[in-house]
Amino acid sequence: MTAESITTVLWLLGGVTGYWATPARWRDVFLPTFTAALLGYYAPASLAALTALAAITWLAAHGRRSSTASAARLMSGAGFILLTLVIYRISSRELQEDGSTALLLGFAFYTLRLMHYLFEVYKRTITHGEWRTFVAWLFFFPSISVGPIHRYPEFRRDLLRQRWDSALFSEGLERILYGYVKIVVIASGLIGGHASPWIESTAQASPTAHAWLLCLEYGALLYFKFAGYSDIAIGVSRLLGFRIIENFNYPFIAANMGDFWKRWHISLSSWCRDYAYMPVWSRWRNGALAAIASMLILGLWHELSWRYLVWGLYHGTGIMLWQRWHTATTDYRQRLPRAAQWAWYGLAWCLTLGFVIAGFAITRETTLNKGIALLMQLFGVR
Repeated sequence: MTAESITTVLWLLGGVTGYWATPARWRDVFLPTFTAALLGYYAPASLAALTALAAITWLAAHGRRSSTASAARLMSGAGFILLTLVIYRISSRELQEDGSTALLLGFAFYTLRLMHYLFEVYKRTITHGEWRTFVAWLFFFPSISVGPIHRYPEFRRDLLRQRWDSALFSEGLERILYGYVKIVVIASGLIGGHASPWIESTAQASPTAHAWLLCLEYGALLYFKFAGYSDIAIGVSRLLGFRIIENFNYPFIAANMGDFWKRWHISLSSWCRDYAYMPVWSRWRNGALAAIASMLILGLWHELSWRYLVWGLYHGTGIMLWQRWHTATTDYRQRLPRAAQWAWYGLAWCLTLGFVIAGFAITRETTLNKGIALLMQLFGVR
């Protein structure tokens, strides 16, 4: 099932129609029921896994009749969820290498949502145990497959304020249209259908330019497809009266690596900031260590492999270097004339964009060795 298919559109249309046709007091029941039917039809194994992990999370957070859950129980629950994610990543990679497929639809996304819930209960920012709201949030069908990784408090707030909003509904239709344009017209049509053949034709003329174009093509496809899917998820959420977190905010205009990761896959990068970067920073007061730790987690979440480990280290190092450069040059930059500041920004933007595009070489190829070879080719080393 893909976002572009007619079947998916019919499912989404049925979900939105059914939601608003359901009496208000039962809409939080309709959401998980509809999602369970969707998963049961397309990915029953995913339905079973999500149901089991949801039960484990709920028991870890609210399983005993005490006002607060113990830290040991909460961290054990989070550790178990993390372990299942690691096992899934390892087993799915082995199955794919054997030519098989391992379909647990949205597994990596809802494991992060579950850990977020446990962490927030631990920090006591979630102090209530409303199982119907919890299940409705976890089984929220617009974001079940590819995110965004929306947070529980914001979902609960929107559910409590639930009402028909024609302006929000109109915004949702507009975002869905944007999403389909990004996926079908730009990614599949312009890039995949027209740019890709031309890029292949440049291989003999200039291997270095060809390598840069390959990385740029790969990054553009990632952006327009994933941003398109996110637009559709955000749009359908608004049709239901919910505002979920944005996932992209013009990442390619960023002028430093810190800003880039505030704009690219925002729901994931903010998760890593809150649950990896900030704990490391609070414990050791070391921004470099915190940046590298959070980016390694972000990389390995995508795939347990050497190439994503190196990719995470690459971006973590980029953030660390930017932090130190920013600290060392802030006073000097602020004293520059306005024209010089604009020139500084332009140079920073070029360097940031080049760094990001070069990083795509590491994950574009199927193995780390091939990725490093493509990275070397970007700089004329063959």
